[in-house]
Amino acid sequence: MRERGFVPSELILLLLAAGFPIEHIWGGTAGHWKRAAVDLDKMEIMAIARKPLDSA
Repeated sequence: MRERGFVPSELILLLLAAGFPIEHIWGGTAGHWKRAAVDLDKMEIMAIARKPLDSA
């Protein structure tokens, strides 16, 4: 399996293009999540986004 990493700007664009409004982007490492700015030296990014409501 290939793994693909994203920088925050790419992740934001992908989520917005899929119709997910973004609430927060935070950084950290697994097991050590903080509500802190993304540090590109860390391994993981957490994105909090909302599922769009159906317009029908």
